[in-house]
Amino acid sequence: MLTFSDGSMSYLRAERGFSLPELLLAILGTSVVMAAGLSLLVAVLSANNTNIELSRLHQDLHMVMDTLSRDIQRAGYHPSAAKERALSQLDPHSWARLLTFLPDEDLHPHLQSAQCLRLKFWDKEAHPSARVLGRVYYFDALNQSIKLKVLDENALSVELSRVCRGGNQLIPRQDVLITQLAFRLSPNNQVLGVRSLILSLSGVSARQPQLSYHLQRQVLLRNQASL
Repeated sequence: MLTFSDGSMSYLRAERGFSLPELLLAILGTSVVMAAGLSLLVAVLSANNTNIELSRLHQDLHMVMDTLSRDIQRAGYHPSAAKERALSQLDPHSWARLLTFLPDEDLHPHLQSAQCLRLKFWDKEAHPSARVLGRVYYFDALNQSIKLKVLDENALSVELSRVCRGGNQLIPRQDVLITQLAFRLSPNNQVLGVRSLILSLSGVSARQPQLSYHLQRQVLLRNQASL
């Protein structure tokens, strides 16, 4: 027969381990800590994704605005245009007349709320046979995108409403949806005698539509017809 001394019984009681209520309480506490940690991780990842989407939206819209501004400033440029424009009478077939920005012809449908813009200029970096360029930018509301259409020399004088279609998306990715693109002719500047175009551009993130961004910029028309 086995016998236990008082010391042995004390040892067994000390090594008894957790009771069931204690074990359940420990599991509950661990679960609460893990749930809090998981919620924090999800919040951090969500905030990081939001920042990435917002950064991409800003970057793409600024790229579009910079592209439009650059081409607007080049509109009407040709090496001989300045000399031809200095003459009292412009030859209707001269480069100065062909490439000059004409609001009535190069904005559609209205001067103060146009969604289609045609720009014509001479590109010294292009192939000699294709240095005279025409570019049409327009807002495709159906697909919420901006389209760019390149015109050859023969299409520079075609009615703008006929060429505000087709073309390629200016933003190749589908991450950004364009909600507004508008061109507005600014009032005459009586001091400088020049005009400018006011560009308004808005877009939202395709993945997170609650993220939106709006840009507006005024760009000087360097080569324009007398208005």
